Amino acid sequence: MSDPTPSPEPTLEPTPDPTPEPSPFTAPASQEELDRIIEARLARERKRFEGFDAIKEKAAKWDQLEEEKKTPSEKAIEEAAAKARAEVASKYERQIAEGRVESIAAAVGFIDPADAVLRVLSGDLPKKDDELDVDELKKRVEQLAKDKPHLVKTEQRQRPGRQEPKPGVKVAAAAGEKGKAAAAIRQLRGARG
Repeated sequence: MSDPTPSPEPTLEPTPDPTPEPSPFTAPASQEELDRIIEARLARERKRFEGFDAIKEKAAKWDQLEEEKKTPSEKAIEEAAAKARAEVASKYERQIAEGRVESIAAAVGFIDPADAVLRVLSGDLPKKDDELDVDELKKRVEQLAKDKPHLVKTEQRQRPGRQEPKPGVKVAAAAGEKGKAAAAIRQLRGARG
């Protein structure tokens, strides 16, 4: 018969917890320890972005290969579309500039704001950061008004002997006063006779 060998009984040992309890925060004791902690953090961050430059290079190569794959007709279509977009943008930008110059010229007092448009926008449009430079347009219109004063309205002179109603007085009120004066004259004539 076989002698049964007793098998060892399994012991129940506690398994270690996979997530250890966080240790309480302790401030760095010295500047060297703080520098070491900062360097370790920076090293982890650098490692995180390690392959970024390689990815940028690959993306640039991919774009270059895609551009080389295009047929001449595809390239021509893209160039024509870009040119058309630029022409349309230029056209509308010019119309916007004309409107701005007209409104500025009217505010300055030009007799015909279209004269200012023709003279101010005879060359290239003033731009600042690829946008229409409205301040430069205003300066040009004001300079034109100084250089060519005959294009600007002058103060209207009143004809001697004719009085205009004062500002704020209605014309109807002025006519009503004439009626009162006429009634007073009739009353005086009636009292005489």
